[in-house]
Amino acid sequence: MDNNKVDPGDKTKIKSLKRDVNRISTIKKFRNIANKLILENYNSDKDTIHRKIANDIVYNEKSHIVAVFKDYLIYDDTSEFLKRYSFK
Repeated sequence: MDNNKVDPGDKTKIKSLKRDVNRISTIKKFRNIANKLILENYNSDKDTIHRKIANDIVYNEKSHIVAVFKDYLIYDDTSEFLKRYSFK
């Protein structure tokens, strides 16, 4: 009886599994590097966000937040007008 025989299909499965593990580890390394670069370049705190909003309003940039701010200014102006000149 020959107990030392190895199925050649098993060897190819093991090699392909090792290749897959190597590919997965390489993909994970690239993903970690990409995440690190994204955080370094685009990560900002709340102060930075508020500073950008304030700068957009001051410099009258074309953005949604500036349009909303101007809408509120108009609403506030008409309410002041209605308060001062009430009908008698």
